[in-house]
Formats: sequence, structure tokens, C-alpha cells
Amino acid sequence: MGVGTAIATAVIGAMASGYGAYKERQAAKKEQTLQRNALEEQKREALQRRKNMIDAQREQLGGTGTGTRGYSTAGIKASIGDKLG
Repeated sequence: MGVGTAIATAVIGAMASGYGAYKERQAAKKEQTLQRNALEEQKREALQRRKNMIDAQREQLGGTGTGTRGYSTAGIKASIGDKLG
């Protein structure tokens, strides 16, 4: 029975170490996901800060557009009959 007990102990130990490795991989994946989410949140915040800064600069310059697009709603006006030379 000593040999059978040793084999059973070895099998149980291998299963336990395999489960431990599985749990470590799961914990590592969870940590990577958390880090990725934090990085994406930082990127979104930085983008929003840049957009706000651009909007503030446009307001200071007296632009008539709204948001980060459409700075001038008037565009360039010219007619073909203007002085050409």
C-alpha cells in the first residue's frame, strides 16, 4: 500500500499544482484587463482635455463654430466678377 499511497499523493499534488497554475494565469489575465481598462480611460480623458483646450482656444479667437469641428460657418466668399487684374 505504500506505493499506491505514494502514487495517489503524487497525482493529487500534480492536480493541485496544475490548479494553482490555472489560478495564477486567471489572476494574470484579470490584472492585464484591469491595466488595459485603466490605460483606455487615461487615453479618453487626455482626448477630452485636448478637445476642451481646442474649444477654449477657438472661443478666445472669436470663432463662430461650435465644438471641435466647423470653425467658420461663413467660409470664403468671393465672386467671379471681382478684380482679377
